[in-house]
Amino acid sequence: MTRIYQLCVLPVSQLFARALACLERPLFAMAHDTDEIAARRRRRTERVEDDVLWCWKQRGFW
Repeated sequence: MTRIYQLCVLPVSQLFARALACLERPLFAMAHDTDEIAARRRRRTERVEDDVLWCWKQRGFW
């Protein structure tokens, strides 16, 4: 009887508990506003430009 409990009942109850824990969290808690998204995009493009310039400087073209 304990073997059936360990193999069947316990995993199902753990799955149910995990599903309830996921439902408790807000779905869009990490949503960003448009200003923050634009700032991240600007930083990303600036970093790429810096990397390209560094590459050209290292090769002696700059």
